[in-house]
Formats: sequence, structure tokens, C-alpha cells
Amino acid sequence: MAFSFVQTVVLAVLSLQASALKIWDTPAALGTAIPAGCRAALTTNITCPAKLVTAAEIVNEVPQNETFLEQFCEATCRSSLQTFATLVNTHCGNTVYSFGNSTKQSGNDIAVPLLWAQNVACLEDSTAQSLCLPSITNHTAKACDDCTLKYLAGLLNSTYGHRRVSEDSFSALASSCSVAPTAYPHGTVTFPPPPASTSNSSAPCLGTEYTAAEGDTCESIAQANNVAYYRLLSDNGIDLKCESLTVGTKLCVGDSCTLHTVQTPTIFPRITTFHTADPTLPQIAANETCKDILAGKDFTITELLAWNPIIHRNCDNLATLVGHTICVSPPGSGDWDIPITVTYNETWTVPPGDWVALPSATEASNVTRTDPYAFGSIGTVTATANETYSSLGASRITDCPVKDQDIEDGFEWALLPEDCSSSMEPYCTPFLDEPAPPSTTFASSCLPSVIMGW
Repeated sequence: MAFSFVQTVVLAVLSLQASALKIWDTPAALGTAIPAGCRAALTTNITCPAKLVTAAEIVNEVPQNETFLEQFCEATCRSSLQTFATLVNTHCGNTVYSFGNSTKQSGNDIAVPLLWAQNVACLEDSTAQSLCLPSITNHTAKACDDCTLKYLAGLLNSTYGHRRVSEDSFSALASSCSVAPTAYPHGTVTFPPPPASTSNSSAPCLGTEYTAAEGDTCESIAQANNVAYYRLLSDNGIDLKCESLTVGTKLCVGDSCTLHTVQTPTIFPRITTFHTADPTLPQIAANETCKDILAGKDFTITELLAWNPIIHRNCDNLATLVGHTICVSPPGSGDWDIPITVTYNETWTVPPGDWVALPSATEASNVTRTDPYAFGSIGTVTATANETYSSLGASRITDCPVKDQDIEDGFEWALLPEDCSSSMEPYCTPFLDEPAPPSTTFASSCLPSVIMGW
């Protein structure tokens, strides 16, 4: 289940007091492809303080503010989140919908991880009756402590924590602690088989239908049809390793584009994991950045990300795409650099008809009028530029880490993380009537060079 997506959409508020949180602001924000009842359930108010703890935070042992955690585990918040999960299960269930940006998941994929995360976050020590999570995240809990065993059992009770602990390792730990594993009950995780890669009969193919033949791989099919590798997988519900592709599988092949192969540079021959690379294709080194791809191109990072949803918005995952293809032109077009020619017609044709000369002009007689509202004489006014305002603006933007050259190189303000954007605003777009903020430096994660991988 894709709980990382949920982490990006949970809204936070500044106050620790219980307030109404929402995953999405309004049903309209979800689009009409999702049924109205499901949209209404996903936009239900959740009465909890500040934010929702995500499954990723639990698995990665992210520390939580203890005051927040106590309020998060109160009956009001727990009941509200349970109600939200119940509504989502009733009206959305396990049916998979598209949530935009190539994200496809069910309502339960969103609600269940949040409910599970709260259950683990609110575990209590049986003796001290105190919350367990602080001792887990600050690593003060001992191996045989009640909190440790409850936390590990909680991880085993989900698909989210199976990579952190196995059934065998938990049983071994319980045995070394002279505790029966049954004292900490949990379910055993089972995993469904890879999804069958059959075309969706309810959604007509908007491209070309193709039937996989003997010897075909996802890479070879994408290459032969000039389609980005990951777009082929996404459009047909194929797993990332292409293990579910079998002979006879019917695929929908979308619009072609100009391809760019992501590949570790070698001298000769150039071989990828899947096939012998075509040396006529433009190649990309494993350490290449989005800036390198954009160099000399007329498109910007906005277009590159739109054509390739697999690329992260801060371009930090290009190395993971080695051996596969991305689009460097719009799907459906082989070229983005479209020349524009403008032709001007300066020929003017005299319309037909009889032309008569205008009568000669006569000079009008002088007329004197008195304006009863006229002001007296106006003296000379000398305007002096406000050098103080000019110097104030210049001094403040010197601390702004985003320079004109960064914008010219393809960086966009929309790529800034939300916390960076809010903290940089007084320095990059200052209000000169307000007190000047103190000189400062920003975290490296806010710098265009880091975000763009320059």
C-alpha cells in the first residue's frame, strides 16, 4: 500500500489544540472520476491536533512532540480517525481510483495506514501506563521491554513494517526474553501475487493495442514503440520489474516521444540490464542531473516532469532510472523545438470609388474662455528618488538563495518545499514597509543547486 503519498497530502495546522483536519479540502479537488460518496468520505473532518502521524513515520521511528502525541492519542482524535476510516471503507473500499500525477490507489490505501499508524503511536507500557513511542524513537527502550515487544508486534501486524522485522526474528527475541510470542498477538502478513497485466476493459485504449510475443520484454516493447519505459508500465498496471508480463498479454501502447536512455556510462560495448543499448540514442550518465538534460533545450523542468511523472519534482531519483527511457519531447510529438515563422503583408490596396479633395482649411477665430475652477500658478516641483527604499530592497534580497541565473537555468519557485518557501519569502519578496528580517542562511535542502542536483 502506498502510504508515502498520504504523507504528502495530510494537512497540518499550527495549533496543538484539536481542530478539523482534512486530507483534501473539498470533494471537487478529487475530480469526478472518483464516485461522489467516496469523495465525500475522503474529505471528512478529522478532529485531531496539528497533524496525522503517517505509517512512514512509524516505520522510520520519526520522533514526535510528546505534548502533541498525548493529544493525538486522546479519545476524541482516536474516535474521529476511526470514523473517517470506517466511512472510507464503506464508500471507497478497495476499488482503485486515479488520484492524479499517475497515483492510483484505493480509499483504504489512504485511510488504513493512518489508522494503523495511530494504533502503534498510541501503544502504552503495561506497567507505567505511559506512551511507548517516545522511548522507541529516542532508542532508550531495551530489547525485552514491554514497549519494544509491543512495537515490533505492531510492525508485524501490517504490510508497512515487514521490512523492519520478520516473524522468525520476533519469535527469537521473545524466546530470549522468556516471553511467549502469543503474549503479543499479531497477524501474519501475507502478500498477494503480482497483478495480472491485462488491459482494463472498462477504459478504452487511447493508443495502439499490442499483444506480447515470445521474447518480448517491457524494455523492448517500449523501445520499439518509442514509449517511455515507466509510462508503459503505468498505463498497463505492470509491476516495476516487469515480472507479470507474459506471452499473449494485451497492452495499450500510448503516444510515442523522443526517448532518452538512462544508462551507466561504459566504454564499449554499452550494455544495460535488459538489452544492448542502441548507440544512436542520446545517452544519460548515472550522475546526470535535470540541468544536464535541459541544457540546450527550449523546454523547462515543468515540461520534463509533465512528460515523465516517474521523475521526482526535485530530480533526485535519476540514478534509479538507469537502464530505462524517459521522454524528452511531448508524448505524441517527436520534437519540442518547433520553429515559428511570421510573415507580414505590407501591401495596401486603394479601395475603388471616386475621391474628392478635402476643402481647404480656414483658421478659426480666437476665443477666450475663463475657467472658474482654475488653480493659480503652479510653482516648480523637484522630485527626489527615495534612495532609502532602493537600498533597503537591494540589501534584503542579498540573502535570497534564488538568483536570476538559477531561474534562467530552469529552476522554478514551485519546486521549493513548503517550509523553504515560507521562510524565504521575507528575503526574496520583501515588504519594505515592514522591519527588516535579520541576516540569515538557509538549509541546504532549500538551495536551487541541491533541489536541481547541480
